[in-house]
Amino acid sequence: GQRLLRDAFAAYGQACRAPNARDRAALLFLANLLIGLHEQTRLQPEIRASLAAAIDADAVRAELLPRVLPGAWLRARTQL
Repeated sequence: GQRLLRDAFAAYGQACRAPNARDRAALLFLANLLIGLHEQTRLQPEIRASLAAAIDADAVRAELLPRVLPGAWLRARTQL
């Protein structure tokens, strides 16, 4: 599972020895894409699971608002 990382770091090494700025930029771009693909592939199961998670919007709102706007939230609650 580390082939993409190996290829990315090989491209970084080649970029250090590139004869001109255009080749260096292309190799750095390739390396960055390979790193991104590795991370996306590695984390895809967690990403998929998080998207399938059920969220109770009212419960989230009740927890989040007092933390983000504690003073304003308390004043608004007492005025209801």
